[in-house]
Amino acid sequence: QQATMASLAITTGFLLYCVILEKSVGGTLGKLIMKTRVVGPSGRPLTWREALLRNCSKLVELSPQIIWLPAIFVMLNPARQRLGDMLARTLVVEASGLSVQQIEEIRERMQAMGMTPNEEEELAAAPPSPFDRDDER
Repeated sequence: QQATMASLAITTGFLLYCVILEKSVGGTLGKLIMKTRVVGPSGRPLTWREALLRNCSKLVELSPQIIWLPAIFVMLNPARQRLGDMLARTLVVEASGLSVQQIEEIRERMQAMGMTPNEEEELAAAPPSPFDRDDER
C-alpha cells in the first residue's frame, strides 16, 4: 500500500510539473534545453485545458505495455504530433520567436490536423474550462 501511495504521489508530481511548466513557460526543462516549446493552434501559448489534456495522456503513453505506440503516432502523423498533442490540438515548435515561415508551418500542421483558421477562433470562443484563468477567456 505504501508503494502504491508513493507511485501515485510521484505520478501526480510529474504531471503537475509538466502541466505547470508547459502552461507558464511553454515547456519542461527538457524542452527548454532543446530550444523547443509547446504552443496551441496558430502558435499561441497553451491554455490550462490544453496543458492538462496534453500531459494526462502521458499516463497511457508511458505505460510499459505500449511504450512503442507514441513513436508510431509521431511517425505516421503528418503534423508530427504524439497522442497528447492530437487530443489537445497542440504543437511542439522551435522556441526562438515565431518567424513567418514557422507560422506558415503551424498553419500547414493545423490543416494536417484537420483544423481550419476559423476552427481556431471557435476553440477560443468555447466555454471556459475551470482550469482557464479569467485573462485567458
